[in-house]
Amino acid sequence: MTDKDPKDMTVSEQLRWAANGEPYNGIDKNIWTYPTGKIRALAEAVTGEWPSDNEIFSIVADKIDAELAQARELSLRRGAELWAKSNGWPDFREGEDFGAWLERCAIPRPRYEDGEVVQFGDGGICWHNTIKALGSDFAGWVANAVRNSGELIAVTEVDIVAVAETNADGRVKRAVCKALGADGLPIVYGETVFLVPGAYSDGLPPDCGELIVTDTRTLSPVVVPRIDPFGEHGLYRVPASSLTHTPPDTLERLRDDIAEWRADCANPGSGWDAKTAEWADRIDAIIRRTGGAE
Repeated sequence: MTDKDPKDMTVSEQLRWAANGEPYNGIDKNIWTYPTGKIRALAEAVTGEWPSDNEIFSIVADKIDAELAQARELSLRRGAELWAKSNGWPDFREGEDFGAWLERCAIPRPRYEDGEVVQFGDGGICWHNTIKALGSDFAGWVANAVRNSGELIAVTEVDIVAVAETNADGRVKRAVCKALGADGLPIVYGETVFLVPGAYSDGLPPDCGELIVTDTRTLSPVVVPRIDPFGEHGLYRVPASSLTHTPPDTLERLRDDIAEWRADCANPGSGWDAKTAEWADRIDAIIRRTGGAE
């Protein structure tokens, strides 16, 4: 058996020690050999009080929790030390934990209200616009700099054009669009939407396809065609009521929906199977005749 003092053992070592059958002399001069007696006597030697059966289990559980927490901290620090050394970051100082090292070595990044870190290039942010920004028809500013004071800003080559709005805790506010599309769903920055057939489109062609939302600060969000986002007329300000999240219906979609229904519902060789197959063939013929996709 090891000469290690039981008081200095880990929980697993203490439990094995308690079960080894060797006697243990308690501070009350009693000799203990059975496991629970040895553990309780050891606890008395540490705390000066004899624990009850319930208390000894709580003591062991607390010690397990403490050891696990220490192991996690050591593992985190060791991993950070290896990463820092391989990436040219400063070494840990004597007695410095991971949090203190990170605070010393890293510049804090602005965070959104939900705790997510703001990334440079992010849009969809609430901005305190400057006069320069307010004078622009489209001010799709993105986060690209941080002031010494910690404020998140949008800048051009020579000017600060906008400063991010923050809550009472200093967290950056995301732009909340209250505009609802034709389908009743909110128009959200960065998502894909479609033009409602026949609706006002600010010059967008009816067959523009998928649109990407790039600004949601007004009831007329700004969108760009996915197929040509940097074209001659790349930005379009379209009323939210002209936008929907539902792709426009086409013969191709109808054909594919019929095929999907047949696969799920129609029994092969049944009357319904034959009829839907006929419909799909007729739709295919129309698509080919009108020059559509196969």
